[in-house]
Amino acid sequence: MDYKRLNNITGKDAVLNRRITSIFINELENHKKLLKDLNMQNLQELEFAIHKIRPSLVIFEMEYLMKSYEMIISYKKGSDHVEEISEIIERLMTDIDASIERLRQFILGIA
Repeated sequence: MDYKRLNNITGKDAVLNRRITSIFINELENHKKLLKDLNMQNLQELEFAIHKIRPSLVIFEMEYLMKSYEMIISYKKGSDHVEEISEIIERLMTDIDASIERLRQFILGIA
């Protein structure tokens, strides 16, 4: 995948692209850990983490993940939707894993 927004920001600098992408992969891994441990006590932590990662999701053209995050927060703030939340988290984790793999392939393809 060619991350046009990232390349526009970095001027297609290979070293900078690798560095930024590596940092973003680490952030996504941290989000996976946060999602695994999600409960009402760390809902604010999740909201803050989403706030922090949103610009990176835009840069790496992964805005589609935001819908799942927003649904989790919405369900968590409402009544108890444990089953729905579990399904959304499972789907989100799968999407994050696929995104991480694409990012790793991108790093390997950088000349």
